[in-house]
Amino acid sequence: MSKKINSLQLASLIICPILSASIGIGLYNAIQISKNDSYISIIIGCIIGLIPIIMLLIIANYQEDKNIIEKINLLFGKTLGTVINYVISILFIIIASTILFGICNFIITQILSNTPVFVIATSFGILSTYSSIKGIETISRTQYLFSFIIIIIFIIFTISLYKEFDISNLKPFLKDGLTNPIKASIFSMLSSIIPTFVILIVPKNNIVDKKNYSKCILIFYGIASLLIIITSLFTIGVLGEHLASFYQYPEYILLKRISIFGFIDRIENLLSISWIFSTFATLSLIIYYISNNLNKKEKKKIPSIIISIIIIVCSLYIFKNNTFFNNYVSNIYPYILSIFFIIFVFITSLILIKRK
Repeated sequence: MSKKINSLQLASLIICPILSASIGIGLYNAIQISKNDSYISIIIGCIIGLIPIIMLLIIANYQEDKNIIEKINLLFGKTLGTVINYVISILFIIIASTILFGICNFIITQILSNTPVFVIATSFGILSTYSSIKGIETISRTQYLFSFIIIIIFIIFTISLYKEFDISNLKPFLKDGLTNPIKASIFSMLSSIIPTFVILIVPKNNIVDKKNYSKCILIFYGIASLLIIITSLFTIGVLGEHLASFYQYPEYILLKRISIFGFIDRIENLLSISWIFSTFATLSLIIYYISNNLNKKEKKKIPSIIISIIIIVCSLYIFKNNTFFNNYVSNIYPYILSIFFIIFVFITSLILIKRK
C-alpha cells in the first residue's frame, strides 16, 4: 500500500492515547490527589497539554519527508540518535505495559471476573500485533471509524446523565487551594498527552492533505480534551467526592446509572467499549512505532510479534497485583513520563535552534 492517509485519519489517532491513559489512570489519580477539584485539574491539564501538542507540531513540520526516528538520527547523529531512539522505544514499552495492565485489571474486576488475566492480555496482544503488521493505513482508518463511535457513546453518556448531575457536589471550589489541582493536572497532562507522540512515526509528507495537518491535530485534541473534561465533571457531579474517590473506576460506576428511555438499563459494558477501542488502537500504534525503529528494511512481522510478547510479559510480571500497580502509577510512572517529556523538549529545542 502507498502508506498515504489524510489529516483527519492521522489526527483521529490522538484520541486513543488520550482516552486510554485518562480513563482508569489519569482521572483516578486526579481524584486521589485533588479530590473534589479533580475536574479542575483535568481542565488545567488539558490547557497545559497544548504545550506538548505544539511541540509535536514543531517536530512534525521539521524535515517533512522523514519520520521521528530518522529526524532524531539527523539531529543527534547516528550513534547518539540510535541510543535516543532505543530509549524512546523502551519508554513506549513501559507505557504500553502500563496501559495494557490497566485495561486488563478493569475487565477482570468489572466485567469478566473469572477470566485469567493472561487470556485478556494475550487477546489484546494478538489483535494489536495483527493491526500493526497491516500498517498505519489500517490502524488510522480503523481508528477514524472508532473515533465517531466513541464520540456517539459520549453523547449518549452526557444526555443520559445530565438529570442526575448535582452542581452542589462540585462545591466548595478549591477548598484546599491550587497546589493539589496543579499537581494532578501535571500528571494528567503527562499521562494522556505523552503517548500521542507515537503518531510522529508517520512522516508529514505521507499525509495527502498535509496543509490541514496542524488544524486537524488541534481539532481532535480539543475533542479528546472535551471528552475527558465531561467525564471528570460528571464523575464528581453525579457521584460526589467520597464515592468517586472510593472506586478505582468511578467512570464505570457512573455508567451503571445510565438508563435510556427509562427501560434500557445495564448498558455500561457497551459504553465501556470506548476504553477498549482506545487501548487496542494505542497498543497497535506503539507496536508499529517500535517495529519501525528496530527493523526498517526487513519484514515487520517477526519484530511486531516479539514486541507484543515483551509488552504482555512486562504487564503480567512487573505489576503483580492491583495495589502494586496503583502505587507504581502514583509514585513511579510520572517520573518515567517526565523523562520522555524532557527528551522531546530537547528535540524540539534543537529543531528551533537549527531553524534559526
